[in-house]
Amino acid sequence: MSGRLKVKGMGRLSLKPDSIIIDLRIDTVDKDYGKAMKESSIKLESLYKQTEQVGLDKNSVKMNDFSVSSRYENKKDADGNYIKVFSGFCVTHQLKIEFANDMTVLNKLLYVLSQGKTECDLNISFTVKDKESPKSQLLKAAVKDAGDKANVIASAAGKTLKDIVSIDYGAEGINLISPTRFNVREAMVRGAYADNGYADINPDDIVLSDTVTIEWEIE
Repeated sequence: MSGRLKVKGMGRLSLKPDSIIIDLRIDTVDKDYGKAMKESSIKLESLYKQTEQVGLDKNSVKMNDFSVSSRYENKKDADGNYIKVFSGFCVTHQLKIEFANDMTVLNKLLYVLSQGKTECDLNISFTVKDKESPKSQLLKAAVKDAGDKANVIASAAGKTLKDIVSIDYGAEGINLISPTRFNVREAMVRGAYADNGYADINPDDIVLSDTVTIEWEIE
């Protein structure tokens, strides 16, 4: 008597981070739109020079987002009521610097940034340069796991696996970021690196998992 067997397979993978990502946000505010744009360009060019100063290529700095918005402050008028008062145009650059996992380069860059005049918010994370191979490895492992489980179940039940009837894979985003992260606000960078301080970080492995469900005919 024929039937069907549906099994969920899981793939697991552990990766050692080989790359560092620094996410930066640089804001420039001025009531004069032209001055805000000009000053933001100066800050950006300064950042390029700082990355080159520590041996990184200018192209390692990528623009994730660029925006211009109006800022307002709440102030009291003559009657004591709060009103919104225009405080300036805010030019925002969201940037990303990615380079090989080298603590010496990271510390040099943090030190250079701390000595510069460009104020910015920083977030540092650890990842892998190859973003595609781990996805393929996970899927292969998940399919193999499903097959191994199906063979064990079928054999124990005295059945034989036949053709695959269906494969269900709901692709979800895989987070290729190590759980080791640290946030560095501009003020903290100045305090920690003004004397050429050193951060020695050994990031945790990136642990990934993915699943696939496969259905077989059995008899």
